[in-house]
Amino acid sequence: MIHNIDFLAPIDAMPNVQSPVIMSETKMKDSFSQLLSTQLSEVNNSQSAADSALQDLALGKTENTHSVMMALQQAKLELQLTQSIRNKLLESYQQIMREQI
Repeated sequence: MIHNIDFLAPIDAMPNVQSPVIMSETKMKDSFSQLLSTQLSEVNNSQSAADSALQDLALGKTENTHSVMMALQQAKLELQLTQSIRNKLLESYQQIMREQI
């Protein structure tokens, strides 16, 4: 049985809830561009790792085809996700540009 639980406790009484931080436009722009840059470099690193794993397999340096195939699939999925995010961003931008003020 559950006792002494107040489901409608005021927000001020909640210890872990903080007020939202309002960032300036330049900070938001920098953080968004930094996020994009970081994620794109991770996708690039994954592509490079998959290419080197495939090259090692072709040269006979490794015999573990499972790890090579996993690296290739991971790189493929990351690239597909990146492309779909890019397409959604472009669609959103185009939709905003079509709106009349």
